[in-house]
Amino acid sequence: MATEMRVLLSAKEYVLVILTLTLVPIVLVELFGVSQMRAAIPEFQTDPNMPQLEDWLVGILFAFAIIGVRFALTAVFKPLGRMVLSPTKRNKEDRVERFATVLFKFTFFAAITVAGFFVMRDEKWFPAVLGGKGEIREAYLTLHDAPSFALKYYFLVQLGYHFHSLLFMVFFSPIR
Repeated sequence: MATEMRVLLSAKEYVLVILTLTLVPIVLVELFGVSQMRAAIPEFQTDPNMPQLEDWLVGILFAFAIIGVRFALTAVFKPLGRMVLSPTKRNKEDRVERFATVLFKFTFFAAITVAGFFVMRDEKWFPAVLGGKGEIREAYLTLHDAPSFALKYYFLVQLGYHFHSLLFMVFFSPIR
């Protein structure tokens, strides 16, 4: 006698599965296009300052560093949450945890926004209307130029944040 195994998914989980099945081919096609462009532009092979595939490892290291910082800051922010939340909410651990998480995200995004401005303000494509010295059309003309060291690592920190977010959601967040 065979037993039948059924997987029951909620509507939200069905949407996530459909989005994943939609986005994976799009990402693969995009990666193929980028690899074709990189093969066609000689600067990507000859200039060691151009972004390379190995740079992803640095982004992953940033992800683990951000996870460590998140745990440390969450531990610091929890007592603050217990002090500032209303009496009914401060007794609920999930509300205190949520407060600490939101405060971590606020701190990260505030810091990365300020850092991004200082990193990008001298780029020739950063427009004057945003405090830069360049023109936005230069962004399309500088594809063959290697990014500055600071800009490259700014983007790797951003990659690290998003990879951290994915890891955190999969391994540390409760299923709601």
